[in-house]
Order: sequence, then structure tokens, then C-alpha cells
Amino acid sequence: EAARRANPDDGEARFGVARCLFERGDTSGATRLTDELLADGHADPAVIRLRGQLAVLAGEYERAEQLFKRALALAPADPECLNA
Repeated sequence: EAARRANPDDGEARFGVARCLFERGDTSGATRLTDELLADGHADPAVIRLRGQLAVLAGEYERAEQLFKRALALAPADPECLNA
């Protein structure tokens, strides 16, 4: 969180915070951060995949499917994307 505050434009730091929030069960916080990252153009497959996982937890299955397909299209050989 300190790294994110120190450099709010650092997508990697922001994704790290989103991942930590997700792992701690703060799905609303993780959703907010991943949505911000995607809106800011950080279309990394890991960000998209995490947002897909959050969509599943929220019961947004069609949205999750779209996100997982998008992540897979960006990283077709990534085992994480293949298993999403």
C-alpha cells in the first residue's frame, strides 16, 4: 500500500495491492482497483484474470467469461490463463 501511495501511477504496485486485497477477502476493494487499472490501460493478462475471478465471486458469469477469454487471447501459453 505504501508503494502505491508513493507512486500512484505504478500499475505493478497497484496490482499488488489489488491481489493482496483479494487474498484477504476484500473483493470490493480488489474490484475497485482492478477496474481502475483496466480503465487506465493496464491490460495485463494477470489484471484481467484477477478481475475475472472477482466477477465469478460476484456472480457475474458472462462478464467473467469475457474477461477470461480476453486474458487468454493476450497470453495463450500462460498456464494461469489456460486454467482460468
